Amino acid sequence: MKRTPSKKKYWEMTTQELAEATKEFDQEFIADTFRPLNEEQRERWERMKRKPRRAVKPSNKKTISRKRWNV
Repeated sequence: MKRTPSKKKYWEMTTQELAEATKEFDQEFIADTFRPLNEEQRERWERMKRKPRRAVKPSNKKTISRKRWNV
């Protein structure tokens, strides 16, 4: 399920090319054409919804705090 890149960037298109590239969004009730996700798409969606994992600190490292010396 890869997107096909457009040939030109939108800001480089002429008015006619832009109208052709975006004509799918002119329809009303486009949500009615959607279908349920298949297994692969569902897994991908769930992966994207998850929060990023936190980095695990190595257990053999210690935090060393600085002491302030009054001189």
